[in-house]
Amino acid sequence: VFLSAGTYNITGLITFQNKNSVTLRGAGPGQTILHMTGNSAITSGQTPDYLAVEHFITGGNTKGSTSITVDNATGIRSGSFLNIYQADDPDFYWSRSNDTDNTGQLVMVTAVNGNILTLEDPLIWTFNLNPRFKAQAVGGMRWSGIENLTINADSSYLGTMIQFWSSYASWIKNVELTGGMGNSMVSIYRSLRMEIRDSYLHDTFSTTDGYGILTFFGSSSDRAGATGTLIENNIFKGLWYAIVLETEVGSVIDYNYMVGNKFAGWPNYQVPDINANHGAHGMMQLFEGNVSVGIQNDGYHGSTSHVTLFRNWFSGQHADVNRTGNVKTISLERFSYYHNVVGNVLGFPGWPRTTTGRYEMTGMPAYTAQSVIYRLGYPNVGNNGYSLTNPPSNAGAGGLDPKVASTLMRWGNYDYQNNAAKWDPSEIPSDVPVPANQILPASLFYSARPS
Repeated sequence: VFLSAGTYNITGLITFQNKNSVTLRGAGPGQTILHMTGNSAITSGQTPDYLAVEHFITGGNTKGSTSITVDNATGIRSGSFLNIYQADDPDFYWSRSNDTDNTGQLVMVTAVNGNILTLEDPLIWTFNLNPRFKAQAVGGMRWSGIENLTINADSSYLGTMIQFWSSYASWIKNVELTGGMGNSMVSIYRSLRMEIRDSYLHDTFSTTDGYGILTFFGSSSDRAGATGTLIENNIFKGLWYAIVLETEVGSVIDYNYMVGNKFAGWPNYQVPDINANHGAHGMMQLFEGNVSVGIQNDGYHGSTSHVTLFRNWFSGQHADVNRTGNVKTISLERFSYYHNVVGNVLGFPGWPRTTTGRYEMTGMPAYTAQSVIYRLGYPNVGNNGYSLTNPPSNAGAGGLDPKVASTLMRWGNYDYQNNAAKWDPSEIPSDVPVPANQILPASLFYSARPS
């Protein structure tokens, strides 16, 4: 569907109605402009929830497997969505609101042979704690996208400009999104293999939320989130968070540029661009080649695990010279376990190494007292306080979580507090072999430089 150059005032929903292989394409950003008002949005169209019946996985539930055996395959066909999950692993799972069964992933079935289901993508984990799944009742939007246009809104718009629900292999490409007062510009829910690339998300009017991209959590009966999302080669500017992930699994966030993030309530303090776990439980994510003030796992709603930060630049330097408080490049809050931080650049040439600069945060400093490369195991996002008596799992007043640091692998990161790359065996967890050399690949995602 081609929209020629011009400005279109949108007052209702533009819906894909769960159709397949449809592209909404403009003449280019700044040429085709969709101005959102009221409750308008571009939406995939929502689909019914997963079927209530719960199936059990009886075989093939190991990491890397593309075939599983189930107790009953009745009603499942090629093209069915499955929400795979297992019981909570106390080694790395925690939920503030006691939600359960949120370790898992979304997959698509490509063949059914009796009770054996072939999957398009491999399992990202060995699900051995009572592995189960639910199948989606009907298919949602598939192989569809939005390209080459601008979407904007004024300060009276409270909606989400693009909503992808229960979608598969769909995309946003070369799209500019700006303005509005909504919670996020793009929201993704219960979707698989989504892609957002080559786009410009900037300058929200919101003073309380104003995220660029949000992939969000469902409930204890619907793990939701997204699996296999690719967020690549975008620019984010003037938002609160550029990217907020809830229950995101097996996804890649790479080569994005983020600048000028803001939160009106803290005019002199920095806030991070990326939040990798605003819900339980995200895992197996790769952040590569991003340029950003910093990343923070908030630990507020739940845990995250097995996230890799590779060859990013987390500068801790805001475009606004007045935002000099709350400076940190990597902040992994409580229940952020088994993460990898490898080959990154942390800090900037003017890092205050001899004044407020610290390698790791200690104690309960005021926002301007310590500018830190790492903040590990703290329970709160909004302050540096913690309980001296409560465990980390105390939702309202948790204590420090030492397991965040003890399971964190750090190797070959250049930080401006030390003005050097650190190859320190003491920063390798005790159960992980120390790497045999200091050679890092150019990418963990690409085999060659993209064009």
